[in-house]
Amino acid sequence: MTLTDQLVERIRRAIASGRYKENERLPGIREMAERAGVSEKVSRAAFKLLAEQGWVVTRPHVGSVVAKGAAELNVRGRVLLFHTSDCYSYYAERLLSTLRAHLIGKGFRLTAISVAPGTVRRRYTELEVLLKERWSLVLENGMDPPSRKLIEEAGWPFVIIGNGRVSVPSKADNCRGVIGIRSDLAVSEFVLACVRKNIRTVVQFLYGEGAYDVSERLAMPGIETKTIRIPGKKDLTSVAEVAFAETKKIVLTGKFPDVLLYTDDHLARGGLMALSSAGVRVPEDVRVVTHINKGFAPVWPTALTCLQMDPHAHGRVLARQVLDLLNGRTDALNGDLGSSWVAGETF
Repeated sequence: MTLTDQLVERIRRAIASGRYKENERLPGIREMAERAGVSEKVSRAAFKLLAEQGWVVTRPHVGSVVAKGAAELNVRGRVLLFHTSDCYSYYAERLLSTLRAHLIGKGFRLTAISVAPGTVRRRYTELEVLLKERWSLVLENGMDPPSRKLIEEAGWPFVIIGNGRVSVPSKADNCRGVIGIRSDLAVSEFVLACVRKNIRTVVQFLYGEGAYDVSERLAMPGIETKTIRIPGKKDLTSVAEVAFAETKKIVLTGKFPDVLLYTDDHLARGGLMALSSAGVRVPEDVRVVTHINKGFAPVWPTALTCLQMDPHAHGRVLARQVLDLLNGRTDALNGDLGSSWVAGETF
């Protein structure tokens, strides 16, 4: 593509994604050229093409603004993403942003809406109104029975995206499958690694109610597990502080288990800080395994051994699957996106 075509495509995507709203003034020719790193000649040509295609209009003394209905130009279909606010995390945010970018890149528009689970009826009004519009596909991220009922009754094809261990499938005719998000997929490899290293004792730090408890899986080969549960908190800084304090207690006893397992980014951050501040050597004094999101891992001098979730990679995989469904290359989606075992230097 020429530089002009590339700039046109970037501006079109920004309009289609809602970054620039209808009747909103776009940056001027010179400013757009500086932002994009191109010449003013390229920028001017791009705006001319956008005007010819109906994406922008030029107003005297104002400049180029987004044309009415521009966001719907060349839209091949519309996707509605519903999620409950309690499942909105670093992982979910990155996965959904990657999904959105890929759908927009292929000509589909994505609209997202969230509600708090179990809230009073009026909180679902927006979802009810949106479901009266026409949708190519609805993606349900979360498990909220009232919302599920509304989505089923609306009749639009929908796919469930959720915790692969506890997602409740739907018997509705318009359900096109379940994509599970499973943080426990790499646990088998973790257990196998423990067996190979003759691990006998593990202390696991669990955050909230949704964390995966590995004690049952470790018990099969005879590995003893102690669990320290950290209650779910909205203030994530306090989560790290609690993990710091609990790890410090273990340090003060002078008796370490073979492995410390932190099942959350914030828990790992607090626990590793406690070990570092006490001068504990990892893995010489104690082995450490973390469960982290790629791109959000705690800083540590050596490579962390971890059960890793990769939201951007999962978002790309999910986007390909959704596009296959939207383009008629498949009739249903089923499968899991989950953690992978990453061998580092701390175990």
